[in-house]
Amino acid sequence: MSKIGLRAALLTVFSWAIFNVFAKFSSSADMHPIVLVSFLFVGASFSLFMIAGSGPLGIETLKKPKTILYSLLTLLQNVVYICLVSYVSATEATLIARLNFIFALVVGLFYFNRIPRREDIPAAVLVFSGCAVAFYYMETTSIHAVVGLLALNIFLLMARTFTAETHETNNEAGSFRERVRVTAYVNFVTTVAFLFFVFGFALYEEVFNYNIPISFMPEFDDFFNLNIILVGFLFGVTIEAMTIYNYFVAARYLKSELFLALTAFVPLITFLLEKALEKLGVLETSLQLTWHLTISAGFIFAGAIVSTYGHYRKAKDIRKIPAKIKALMDDAKDHVRASLIHFEKNEELAAEALGIKLTTLKNIKDDTRTYKEATYKRIKDNYSQNVTNHDPITGLQNRLRYLTKLDKRMGKAGSGMLFFVDLNKFKPINDTHGHATGDAVLNKIGERLCDNYGHEAEMTRIGGDEFSLFFYKFTEPVENVAAHIKEVIAEHIHVVGIEEPLMVTASVGHAHYPNDAGTAEELLSHADKNMYKEKSER
Repeated sequence: MSKIGLRAALLTVFSWAIFNVFAKFSSSADMHPIVLVSFLFVGASFSLFMIAGSGPLGIETLKKPKTILYSLLTLLQNVVYICLVSYVSATEATLIARLNFIFALVVGLFYFNRIPRREDIPAAVLVFSGCAVAFYYMETTSIHAVVGLLALNIFLLMARTFTAETHETNNEAGSFRERVRVTAYVNFVTTVAFLFFVFGFALYEEVFNYNIPISFMPEFDDFFNLNIILVGFLFGVTIEAMTIYNYFVAARYLKSELFLALTAFVPLITFLLEKALEKLGVLETSLQLTWHLTISAGFIFAGAIVSTYGHYRKAKDIRKIPAKIKALMDDAKDHVRASLIHFEKNEELAAEALGIKLTTLKNIKDDTRTYKEATYKRIKDNYSQNVTNHDPITGLQNRLRYLTKLDKRMGKAGSGMLFFVDLNKFKPINDTHGHATGDAVLNKIGERLCDNYGHEAEMTRIGGDEFSLFFYKFTEPVENVAAHIKEVIAEHIHVVGIEEPLMVTASVGHAHYPNDAGTAEELLSHADKNMYKEKSER
């Protein structure tokens, strides 16, 4: 269990309790939840930007679809929760919302292939029992509204947590400022866009004097309510900024199931805060610590403790593993992550390259099982052989391995011929059909070169749309081989989803070893110049 993740989770739990009481206060103070939450997140993002400053991972975060997804889920979930606490007390709402732990176990099993620990089953039973008691004795005249809002809140919170856990740049961020910067960008753009979106509705109603039949949408005057703006912005700058940051850190270092289990402590903190503010005369609440509320909270807390103990026991067992094996485990996890990046998150290709089963790869990635020393060594060896030395798009050896191998073998070969291949008409394919189609074309060309010359030549994709082949034993006329390479590449390429066949041509330059150059790098440069000379003469 990560100490960083645990500390962030506990801080998030405390912040959520504060937000629960804040939501109850705002609903009783006639503040529109959509406008309030919008300004709250604007304030939070402003605070995070001030802390993070400019730097890496900012623009990259904006480009990630999960940035938009997470922000929308967060806004919607908070609005739904504010609506929920208008029907029941904040403490009751947080108790019944703990059903999200059970659903998180199900999602983790079927979507992430994470097998629940043996402690998670009794924990789920306890949590369900506590939620059932709280729900049965709940005093409300709008039970259907409560059920609907609760179901929507659980769905949004789970989707939000799993999105944060798998967010790409959040997992790449290393330093404190990078993590803050990622969370700032995640929240700011979508929050502002959402604010302008709902303002557009209100403006339309105001200008054209037409009531849009959506009851929960704010009115035009709500956007100029100084109380809503100041309260939302100040709460966002102070409390919510800390909540957002700690939430992302907790989601990164802890699994969603454990994090949602720890949120069972939110009701207790919420109740204590509600009663304290009631004593101070700040908040009115009719909530009393009844026997059924006590039993409900007891069941839920017990479930949280049981689940947390399972993760603590597993972390304790890992600490008992010898340092040598622990180092191999850490390396294997890094190799799995790097392989997934290399193969653009294709788990099947990554597992095949590392020489392990798909389930083994997932278990190591999620840190859910310990394997024998031989497994970790095999991963390390295969990573060096099949990942670091190969091009992720074509599967050919990469430029570094290609040049290294040529330098080692050219002296023994005596002579050889290197061909530098540059594709023509490739950029329009990328521009018209997208990079996925371009990658498919590159992959097909790599396959053709292997099929035709794999038994007699070393080959690589140098980068972009450039390839190279080196023949150790070369007896045919250079012009004939260059012409054949062009013919092989110029054949029509069929890509799934594209009706018309695609076609590219090639310009080919060559260089002879040892007549033209004495090293692989010099030979490649010489062939490159000849290729451009041929292209200019076309």
